[in-house]
Amino acid sequence: IIYDRTGGESSGLFHYTTAKAMAIKGIISYAGGCGAGRVYAAVQPNGKVTPCVFMPDVIIGDVREERFVEIWRNSELCKKMVDRDHYNFVCPDYKYVCGGCRARAYAYGDILGADPKCVIYEKITGKEMVGEEREKEAVPA
Repeated sequence: IIYDRTGGESSGLFHYTTAKAMAIKGIISYAGGCGAGRVYAAVQPNGKVTPCVFMPDVIIGDVREERFVEIWRNSELCKKMVDRDHYNFVCPDYKYVCGGCRARAYAYGDILGADPKCVIYEKITGKEMVGEEREKEAVPA
């Protein structure tokens, strides 16, 4: 699909360049990166719906009370996760390629924030999150 849509300019995410970002943004927005709340959700054993199995406490609905399709269509959080312009981080060139892990971003305090394990995050911010520094930021004050 990417090859066809770009006239042979790109053949996959491994050939991504920022210059071609806008040409394949639509495809990458769907296919690239974390799908939590964008292309999948989890139904927990108790009927609670979460954007990802790794975020069992982020409840967007309950299939015992509402149809899944209605939960999916009406979740304000999922709408924000689908539109990556709502993400709160400084990676404009690669936001649509990856966007980072939403569960990890949530674990560090902001579900729409940067994924601190992203290899590009460190290059852009100059901040390496390892060891004790990471633990301090993960635990609310």
